[in-house]
Amino acid sequence: MQKLLTITLASIFLVSDFSSAAAQQRIPKDPNYLAGSDDELNIPSFLNTEKEESRPRKSKFLALGLSFVLPGAGHYYTDNKSRMMFFGTNEALIWSGFFGFRLYGNWKKEDYSAWSSFHAGAVVDGKDDRFFEKLKTLC
Repeated sequence: MQKLLTITLASIFLVSDFSSAAAQQRIPKDPNYLAGSDDELNIPSFLNTEKEESRPRKSKFLALGLSFVLPGAGHYYTDNKSRMMFFGTNEALIWSGFFGFRLYGNWKKEDYSAWSSFHAGAVVDGKDDRFFEKLKTLC
């Protein structure tokens, strides 16, 4: 059994070693292998030495202020639409979860006050939470 395991591991090692060597031979050694071509569509972006159009610089502090006011607005200001969607969506989900759980908690509070008033025969109109804590011992 140990011999079979050793042979299997050795063959996996040799196959992976030869496949990585073959892959390395296919990669050209010259990083400028497409630089002389007339077809600019095939030139990778890291080889393109032409300057892109300079965009006007945007204020980092204004972007920060916009993000404090409305999450994602700073990313929108800096033309980073994908991050704006990510942060804006996450913020909306967090706030909707907060208000949803708060509403659910109020529903549960109404349910337990109705239950306790029915089973204890108590008048619960206008009572605070301490009243229900004391009423809990009676039910």
